[in-house]
Amino acid sequence: WGPQWLSYLWYLSDGRIRRKSLTWTHILHLGIFKRLLECMGLPDEDVYGEIMQQADVSALRLFEALVVTLPQTLLQTYVLICTDIGIKSPASVCFVVCLLSLAWALVLYARACSLIRPGHLQMTPAAILCRLLWRVSMLGSRFAVLMLFTRIFKQWILGVIG
Repeated sequence: WGPQWLSYLWYLSDGRIRRKSLTWTHILHLGIFKRLLECMGLPDEDVYGEIMQQADVSALRLFEALVVTLPQTLLQTYVLICTDIGIKSPASVCFVVCLLSLAWALVLYARACSLIRPGHLQMTPAAILCRLLWRVSMLGSRFAVLMLFTRIFKQWILGVIG
């Protein structure tokens, strides 16, 4: 609910008229998709507005990934490492999808931050792919190390978390 509530508050602070459809859009968790559709429907001459809409959408997507996907990814990593269920289990597929989702949100946010700066350069698809691979490998290794530490030193994990 957090990202949807934040998106709804942004619509209200932008001076948008409060409508039932806007409220129901956010209750049904479609607020971020509504922002994406509005971003695609902007005229080509409003470049600054489009860049700011993309930055808003990427910030909301990053917030959603950190609130929803990160805990799920940590739990799935713990299940994969501590229970020895195997690599062909559905939990491993969910782990990979969540890891890609989290990495993609970080890449899009970094792209939006670079677009906001004056004199920005467009990122090529190869640069986006390299950043995605970097983020996936960085997050995957950190999750694995954290869960291996949890498996070996069970009583010490509370000190690490605290």
